Amino acid sequence: MPMGPGTYGSKKGRPPKKKGYQKGGLISWMFGGKKYSGKLIPSMETATHRFARTHNGKIKRLPKKKK
Repeated sequence: MPMGPGTYGSKKGRPPKKKGYQKGGLISWMFGGKKYSGKLIPSMETATHRFARTHNGKIKRLPKKKK
C-alpha cells in the first residue's frame, strides 16, 4: 500500500485534532438514557445556552454549564 499524502494510513497532510468546543463543531448530550449529537450553531449562542442542529434538521437548545 502506498504511504503518500492523502492515502489511507498516512498521517501526513491531516489537520491536528482540536479538543473542546469548536465553531460549528459536533456536540453530544444525554436524554432519556440515550446519547444524541448535533452540530453547533455559533451565531445563535447566548450567555446561558448553546444551540445545535440535529441529524434530522431540528434545533436543540442546550444549557451551558453553570460556573
